[in-house]
Amino acid sequence: MELRPLLIQEMSEVSASWVTDGNPACGAIQKEPMLNPLLPELRTAHDDIVAVGSAEDPSARQLSMNEAKLDARHDDLVRAIHGSLTVLSKFSKAGEEMVRLRDLILPEGLRHSTKSYRAEAGHTALVASWMTPELQTRMKAVLVGEGTLLDLVNQWIDAGRRLGVLEEQRGRLDRPAATPAAQVQAARRRWIRWANILLTTAENAGVSTAVDTLLFGPLRAAAQNASSRWGRHDEPAPAPPVVPPVSTDKDK
Repeated sequence: MELRPLLIQEMSEVSASWVTDGNPACGAIQKEPMLNPLLPELRTAHDDIVAVGSAEDPSARQLSMNEAKLDARHDDLVRAIHGSLTVLSKFSKAGEEMVRLRDLILPEGLRHSTKSYRAEAGHTALVASWMTPELQTRMKAVLVGEGTLLDLVNQWIDAGRRLGVLEEQRGRLDRPAATPAAQVQAARRRWIRWANILLTTAENAGVSTAVDTLLFGPLRAAAQNASSRWGRHDEPAPAPPVVPPVSTDKDK
């Protein structure tokens, strides 16, 4: 279930039932031995998301929604670039070249998907600044899905550039945001992390259908509505890499 499209207000509405004493959903969590230990972290995640949501004015709220969408795209592309080059490094004859490209583009690996919006925008701008024709030619020669590594990198750079534009807009608001974007981003990621942990733990605990519906029915409905609102079908997920066949003695 994709939770990143959820608005802060949708997150807080969903988690309120999980953490409010006397609510049937909270009671169900308290009765499940595997779920009850999660309550302190769920309450912290809920309190944080409520705090950043109440501090945002309408202009900042719209910017946050747009930034969250672009951040999700940016992070998907980081994982696609890193994963593709990692896989290709193990199966391609040019494995060392794949590792060099991966570490050149993403020197901190998947940590580039967990940085602040400004840091993500700054890094993509840095990469764009030294994209020489020679480097672009090297990237264009690497097939990934139905396109090339260069296609993925250009999409990633564009997502970072647009994140930077939104951060500049946030800085020019007549009333500076009471909550910095980095704090909003951190609260959203913490909430998503613990919502996913609750989902996974409930599945592993084998909760009844009734409990599953009680806990996650509103979450699934909100996630479905949010995905439709985002229109993620306009931006398909990056395709997996095309892995060349392993050479054999007959090929030599």
